[in-house]
Amino acid sequence: MKDRYTRQWITDNSIEIVSQYEDGELTIRALHYQLVAIGMTNTLQHYKRVVGAMIASRRDGIIGYSKFSDHRPRGHWRNRMGASQTRSRDKQREASDCPLDGEL
Repeated sequence: MKDRYTRQWITDNSIEIVSQYEDGELTIRALHYQLVAIGMTNTLQHYKRVVGAMIASRRDGIIGYSKFSDHRPRGHWRNRMGASQTRSRDKQREASDCPLDGEL
């Protein structure tokens, strides 16, 4: 059975959701949860599809780059580790904090 939550479905619904926020107020993760709230399943596959759809939408000029926030508090990256190591670990932590179907 074909998954109904295609890149096009995600893009179409994301345009509507994103329009309700000021530039920089929404993160990709928050968008994912907004899409889950309207029916999309909360899986890693769908999260990755949201990320891919937003990369394509931004690149194609459908959704502006400034619409999403990926900021961290000032000084977040400054610590004893290099910035790239910190970012990688933060992304791993962020991904592991996201409960998926069957893990709730």
